[in-house]
Amino acid sequence: SAPRSRRPTAGPTSRWSTMGPFASPWGQAANPNGAYDQVKVGMLKVYPPEKDARLDQTQTGKGGKALCWRQTDKIIGSHSSEGVNFAIRSYCPGFDICYAVTHIHSPNDREILMAIGTDWWCNAYLNGKLVKSQIDPKSFAADACYFQRWKPIFATLKLKKGVNTLLVKNHGGSMNNWFVCYVSYQPDLRFTATPNADTPGRKVAATNDAITTP
Repeated sequence: SAPRSRRPTAGPTSRWSTMGPFASPWGQAANPNGAYDQVKVGMLKVYPPEKDARLDQTQTGKGGKALCWRQTDKIIGSHSSEGVNFAIRSYCPGFDICYAVTHIHSPNDREILMAIGTDWWCNAYLNGKLVKSQIDPKSFAADACYFQRWKPIFATLKLKKGVNTLLVKNHGGSMNNWFVCYVSYQPDLRFTATPNADTPGRKVAATNDAITTP
């Protein structure tokens, strides 16, 4: 069985499908530690998963490698019981961009609280729309990220009745690449790696929503 978190989460890594890595301008810089302005360039760039989040799609990633959405039932490594460690899921220990998606099954329209901690920069999209957190506007302006660093930052999710798609875009730092996702405790919500909870791991179509930026 999955390890139990001390705080309500969107689930362990087994409840997320992942894709990556995609090359980041910051990671491709000759001296990344002196080119932090390139993080913002990468976070504003619209990569393929942001255009089409269907799980049956194949995209072109870093180095021209063909990427597909992947699922797992193994919960291995740090942060995997509360989110996704891309060093394990996508063999991306840092510098570049990876994606994860979970599907939130809600019996009705409602609002819930969510908090994301990350190494090192992150944005989230609910049903194709950018989620705005409680971060200081000046911090967001610096790198176009509503979630930054390991300390979780809160945001409100407005769920619709049925299946909601939560897509996370995570930009790894210089030494790691992961995020954790906490939600307010609501036992009638379900989080699954695929839209159909009865077919874990099968390549099925997710909601195809275009990403909306501010």
